[in-house]
Amino acid sequence: MQTAARQIHALGAQAVIVKGGGMEDTLQGIDVWFDGQQLQILQTERVATTNTHGTGCTLSAAIAANLALGKEPLAAVKAAKAYVTQALNYALDIGQGQGPVGHWFPLLL
Repeated sequence: MQTAARQIHALGAQAVIVKGGGMEDTLQGIDVWFDGQQLQILQTERVATTNTHGTGCTLSAAIAANLALGKEPLAAVKAAKAYVTQALNYALDIGQGQGPVGHWFPLLL
């Protein structure tokens, strides 16, 4: 993941996050951030759920929202990652297959 982040950055991206939610075992949920100067491993608590539908879209939308609020890129990514982790704690076990993450959790707190 670190190598991938560096390679993607070398293609011209200003900052890169390689998402590890689909990884297995101890790598699950670990993301890698690289902006050309700072490489950081981002890890939050691991949430035991199979209801993970929408995590990637939610992460990217939350990053964009935090950037729009004026946060620096790495801070925006960290806040977005924390949001997704909480949304996983409120994921819905509905339908067939993977249920969606619980975007509404702030209304419950």
